[in-house]
Amino acid sequence: MRVIFFWAFLSFGVFGVFATAPLALETAAERLEQAENLTQLGHNYTYGLGVACDFKKAFEAYQQAAELGLSEAMFCLGQLYAAGEGTSQSFEQAAFWYEKAAQAGNADACLALGDLYAAGLVRHQDPVAAQALYERALLLYEQEAARGSALAEYSLGTMYAAGLGVVQDEEKAQACFQKALAAFLAEARQGSVQAMLMLALMYENGDGTEVDLDLANAWYRRAQGYELHEEDSDTEDKEDAR
Repeated sequence: MRVIFFWAFLSFGVFGVFATAPLALETAAERLEQAENLTQLGHNYTYGLGVACDFKKAFEAYQQAAELGLSEAMFCLGQLYAAGEGTSQSFEQAAFWYEKAAQAGNADACLALGDLYAAGLVRHQDPVAAQALYERALLLYEQEAARGSALAEYSLGTMYAAGLGVVQDEEKAQACFQKALAAFLAEARQGSVQAMLMLALMYENGDGTEVDLDLANAWYRRAQGYELHEEDSDTEDKEDAR
């Protein structure tokens, strides 16, 4: 950015600076929008949202978005490398992309990279490095949850439940899960596919609620765009009754 401004100043004077700045910002905004669109495309192929599941196409979309600098895409690319979905399994490549995302402040990447170090899947087992990454992830999740992120609240629940970066505390875990569940329900009613998927996952696993496979299936179907069967149409009424 400073190179652009300096060149503009020499060539066009002060007015050149002001003329060039909006163009540079517009280009950055366009790159961000492109990266976000590619990441959403990757999500669609990963979860079969409106298209058939295709991990190879998801990998390609995430890779393009990651190269544009979006930390969420870097994390997702790392996930595919770790799982060997859409590409050959490589924990080294997973760690590479997790590290880049973590450096950009992505809490999910900190957690995932910590898991790799804890399990000794890259270089050597390093519980100290893993603990430091878990603690960083916890701090980032707390900050995001304070800003109203239901996903961060859910992630806090998983960390308290497993004792990652914090003393294990099932009571706090359930409190986080219940708060996240209520937030996801509100978001799902506004049409958030991500919230629908999270509700399905939480009912399937019994996070912050009782296991309810019928509700889990109903939310999965809604997220994937299927027409609900009549018996599923009262999903929200069932939620309100809890």
